[in-house]
Amino acid sequence: MTMPGRKPADTTDRWLNSVLALRLRQIERSFPSYSAFAEKSGISRRTLALLRNGKGNPSFATLLTLAASYEVSVWSLLGIRAETVSSGVESYGFSTDEVENLLMHEHSNKLFRDDQEGQLPERYVSKIEPPDN
Repeated sequence: MTMPGRKPADTTDRWLNSVLALRLRQIERSFPSYSAFAEKSGISRRTLALLRNGKGNPSFATLLTLAASYEVSVWSLLGIRAETVSSGVESYGFSTDEVENLLMHEHSNKLFRDDQEGQLPERYVSKIEPPDN
């Protein structure tokens, strides 16, 4: 059943929510208690509980916060293998380390603040389109 004013989640959303929930439960098992797990998350307990149960719609910022807090990659949270990410990223002319560094820089230094109008540094803008093959 869909709440009034909300569109139903599509299959991809449900899949991502399920994988994220499973990954969070795996990570949780490495902590002595749920309380310790929640405290380390960097997000509210309510949001964490929703995500852990396959609910909610996390923003990219929330995924970055969780990844940094638990010291894993964003794609690991989403159940995507590093090899898959590497080959995809490399097809656009980037290295995986370069993308990881940009993501962590964005997260820690608020690279995309409103006062910067969401602009990427010129170095990255020129590489957004895939190379012609």
